[in-house]
Amino acid sequence: KIEEEAYRYFDRIESMGGILEAVKNGYIQREIASTSYRRQKRIEDEKE
Repeated sequence: KIEEEAYRYFDRIESMGGILEAVKNGYIQREIASTSYRRQKRIEDEKE
């Protein structure tokens, strides 16, 4: 399952024109921000 998800992620980046285009259009930054938010929320929820 993890491997399948990773390949789907790589395919998305390739469909954008590669990693440089993904960085230029803000995709990578949005993914980092989204993942960071979800992780922080999960940590805070565990403390409650």
